[in-house]
Amino acid sequence: VAVINDLLYVTNQDNYQITTINITRRSEVSNNFPQVDTPRGIASDGLSRVYVCSKGQNGVQVFDASGN
Repeated sequence: VAVINDLLYVTNQDNYQITTINITRRSEVSNNFPQVDTPRGIASDGLSRVYVCSKGQNGVQVFDASGN
């Protein structure tokens, strides 16, 4: 689980995706990370970057809060 401002990022290993939830609005945001294969872990930093550890890519990918 990772948090940036009002967004909560959760790895969903069963569906091979990252679920983004807007905590303030209590609503799910679409999967903004389609290029991640088999996500296993997720973290964020103070610069609004999201770090995703994926089994499929054997490493860590770095994204901005929008998934770019």
